[in-house]
Amino acid sequence: HSPVFRIGGDEFVVILENNDLENIESLVDDFNAKTDVSLKEKNYEPWNQVSAAIGYAVFTDGDKSTTDVLNRADKRMYERKKQMKADRK
Repeated sequence: HSPVFRIGGDEFVVILENNDLENIESLVDDFNAKTDVSLKEKNYEPWNQVSAAIGYAVFTDGDKSTTDVLNRADKRMYERKKQMKADRK
């Protein structure tokens, strides 16, 4: 139940708090599993197929600003996107 913010065309930021933050790996795995189902379902029309590349980062003591965290998350997202494209080939 963490807040979600749209920061660009198809990019969103979720600020995880409390239990959501503690369960980040599980949340990401669950989300990926749900989107993977739509990509594997052959009966779905193209507009019903959903994919998403998630990159996340946690604010640490070494971070000077939220920009540091967003940059790390952005980097991870593009790495995931690259991996997803390679997996489709």
